[in-house]
Amino acid sequence: MDSTLEANLSDVEGRILAFLRGRRRGATAKFIAVKVGGSLELVRRALERLLTYGAIERRGKFFRVRGRRRPPSRSVAQRLNVGSAERKYLSA
Repeated sequence: MDSTLEANLSDVEGRILAFLRGRRRGATAKFIAVKVGGSLELVRRALERLLTYGAIERRGKFFRVRGRRRPPSRSVAQRLNVGSAERKYLSA
């Protein structure tokens, strides 16, 4: 691979990781390309490199879901027709 392309890929990978860390929802490759300011092809290559098994192992903390599971809200429990005593068991 050309050294400038390698440098661009590394830069785009860093911007993708920074963008996804600050985002709660997922994103399509086109949306990521617009937000990080790269071409779709460059973003596609960077995503392929980021999503290999080894990369996920090295950067696993960025792909894990943060926080604890919450019990369902009162409105969800009402839709399910569940009492408050049963709500805490739904979250387990």
